[in-house]
Amino acid sequence: MKKLIFPLILVTSISAFADLKTVKVSDGTTASCSKFYDTVSMANRNGMYSAKAVHVSMTKDNVVRLSVALLFKRCEMVDEQAKVIPYSPLKTVNTKVFIGDPAGKDLTIETLQAKLKTYVDGKYEVINDLALIDKAYQVAQLSIPLEKLISDQADTELSEGKTVDASIDMFIRKEITRNDQADYSNLGKFRVHLKIESEKENLKVSLK
Repeated sequence: MKKLIFPLILVTSISAFADLKTVKVSDGTTASCSKFYDTVSMANRNGMYSAKAVHVSMTKDNVVRLSVALLFKRCEMVDEQAKVIPYSPLKTVNTKVFIGDPAGKDLTIETLQAKLKTYVDGKYEVINDLALIDKAYQVAQLSIPLEKLISDQADTELSEGKTVDASIDMFIRKEITRNDQADYSNLGKFRVHLKIESEKENLKVSLK
């Protein structure tokens, strides 16, 4: 049985960046995509996604610029087999619900908007609220002020020439309708680990 971790760790489209890792925070759901039932299961209705930090830099005014590659997917029947395929986060989903009805009831899920949200663990203030585009594969460009990313103590350590660690968490929130009934869906969280250090008179950031 083919098992897929939800969110699915990206191993194909951006495999060239394999040395730059994003670690998922939540345990999420272990999703299966091996039979018809998996294509209509509640866990798979809103899709899955992969995230990978691919580049980071620091501006002169201490804003972290972070590029994150995203790949959105769904489990669908293809040539009579259940397969994971690329699928835009904004694309309509037509599926069936079999609870209480062996014949299945039609379910249409429309995504009104999908956003990538970021925050720092323990603070939960939304830093980025980036609207996603209608593409299965896309690269999100994030701007994170350093003062929102590190503590006062870490800021002091940087001024003393020490190296500090930081991290930023992210998840996907989708505003949707299910057969015209308003709802929302959150896709699992990822964490990007960063290293910040002094370099001459400027600060340098890198992916861990």
